[in-house]
Amino acid sequence: MRSHERHRTVSARVRERTITRIRMRLAQVATMLPAEVAAEVRAIDAMIVDDMMIADLLGRRSVDRVRAVF
Repeated sequence: MRSHERHRTVSARVRERTITRIRMRLAQVATMLPAEVAAEVRAIDAMIVDDMMIADLLGRRSVDRVRAVF
């Protein structure tokens, strides 16, 4: 929130630990869901990884510590 007030834009800085926890929770949920829905959950995880890679390319975050969850 402070970054938003400072720059007048949205800041998407989230701790790597938080992202890892979210991805782990998605992996747990995917095992309990029907195959079709689990595929959608995996797609969400893939989007998270893609977003982190883009942030890494832009120099905003390092993806070196992001573990494979699925």
